[in-house]
Amino acid sequence: MVGRPRPARNSGGRRAAARRSHPPARPPARPPARGSLPAGLAAVVEWGCGPGGVIVSLRSCSDVHNFLLERGVAHEIVQLPVLSDGARHAAALLGVAPREVVTSVLVDADDGPVVCLVPGDRRVDPTRLAAALGSALATPCSAARVVAVTGYRPGALPPCGLDGDLPIVADPAVFEPPVVYCGGGGTTTILKIRSADLRAMLAPRVAAIAV
Repeated sequence: MVGRPRPARNSGGRRAAARRSHPPARPPARPPARGSLPAGLAAVVEWGCGPGGVIVSLRSCSDVHNFLLERGVAHEIVQLPVLSDGARHAAALLGVAPREVVTSVLVDADDGPVVCLVPGDRRVDPTRLAAALGSALATPCSAARVVAVTGYRPGALPPCGLDGDLPIVADPAVFEPPVVYCGGGGTTTILKIRSADLRAMLAPRVAAIAV
């Protein structure tokens, strides 16, 4: 007795089906070129892609430490236990008075961005700052602008280790405490430094800009 013929195996069809269900992996895309941070970026990451595929690399407390180390300036980088919510919170975490904390604020003036230093219990007065600079404009910079200009996160801006062409204006009350605590380059780091050393190193314009 002759049995029924077996259907031919369609090995090519099975291989084709396998190819359809498991397509070949594509080669990884090349990373976009570095660039400045576009305006309007709400969240900032330490290393990642922003809108438009722009890679952003941020500075850190290591940059601040190395800057001071190269100049032989005595200092200490203090690690906070938690992320601070402003100068007063940082002062509470450090166990010091808010006036001993220095807030660094980036402001846009007529001739470009300016770094302003004020005690932690006060704030920059745009009217006083504009008068001190002889500027018609004095507007605090957005978070994205702070990163684009300085490379540091908002809230972590140090008073030193910045680009050399950034002018600095400091309220005289900043240098009253013998030791001050400033932005340390990271969101949980603080720069501890003698105020006299800070003033001598920065050689800032000193003007009553705080209220």
